Amino acid sequence: MNPPIPPAEIAAVILAEVLLGIGYNRLVAWVHLHNIWHVSVSVVIGVAATLLIPTLAWPALREAGLLLTACFAASGLPMIIGSTRRTVEESHKRRPWPTAAAQAQDAAVMDLNLLADQVAGKNIENAQVVNNLHRIIGTLKSV
Repeated sequence: MNPPIPPAEIAAVILAEVLLGIGYNRLVAWVHLHNIWHVSVSVVIGVAATLLIPTLAWPALREAGLLLTACFAASGLPMIIGSTRRTVEESHKRRPWPTAAAQAQDAAVMDLNLLADQVAGKNIENAQVVNNLHRIIGTLKSV
């Protein structure tokens, strides 16, 4: 049987976990702001780091702690892969057109804007034509 863990050691490990949480929260906020990785990656790294602190602090827990950390990482890997796959699939749903079609859409919008400016500059009576052109441009932009 292992001797009891002194309260000061428990407090030190808990303090280390709190400091890890504060620092990791800042890192995750920055990472997500820059879209560097998915939430699932943050979860797996955060939990693995949380498990490693007591594992490294107490030699009596080392073997079990490393085994639990490895098991968690193994179960988290499919979550990371699945999350990444869902994000990629969702991005294709948002803009299903291939790049060439999107470029053609952008070129049409620019040409129509130029035509609207030319028509508007020639005659005030052409206001209805300009309004129709802007409606078409809006429709193209929303596709």
